[in-house]
Amino acid sequence: MLLSLRSPQSAEATALRQQSTTWRFGSYGFLGVVVLTGVALGVQGNWWRYGWIWAAIVIVVAAVLALGAIGIRLRRTRSRVRVWLISIIGMVGLLLLLWLMVLKPF
Repeated sequence: MLLSLRSPQSAEATALRQQSTTWRFGSYGFLGVVVLTGVALGVQGNWWRYGWIWAAIVIVVAAVLALGAIGIRLRRTRSRVRVWLISIIGMVGLLLLLWLMVLKPF
């Protein structure tokens, strides 16, 4: 919905932008919970000596930085961002993380 709002002028559009900003800050809290849980389970399972957990950390950081850069570009220029690019970055990151966690290849 936010992608279609070029210059919000109505009260409904302003409310949607405010809600989007609120959820953005809330999502960082959930991301922090996921990271802390991963670190705690890594310590509990003594996984830090294996390479797959370090690769997973690199993937999470790369995905967050890439999606953050796209979000900053979207907010600054108010240009349309290709939704498929955001989807591909998120899905590839998620699939790689699942592959690493399930198979633990190295």
